[in-house]
Amino acid sequence: MDYLSRNSGTLALSLSGSTVLDLNLLTQMLAPLKGHPERARRVILELDENQLPETHHLEALIALLGEYSANTVANWDYSTSAGALT
Repeated sequence: MDYLSRNSGTLALSLSGSTVLDLNLLTQMLAPLKGHPERARRVILELDENQLPETHHLEALIALLGEYSANTVANWDYSTSAGALT
């Protein structure tokens, strides 16, 4: 949060497969952004393609991220397992 308040750029965070599966942990990690949608939009969450969760976990993650920014968009092609959260 300090970085985002002092800098105007984006902040990329690489998430492990186990972190992505733990929505309670992600909720705690993202909680400081809840009241700051302008900062939340500048956070990029990176997921390793080899550690992608099952579809239902990925959909829950997308729903969680949607709570932090109205501009959260998920582009996902489930047939190829390729996509991006922006």
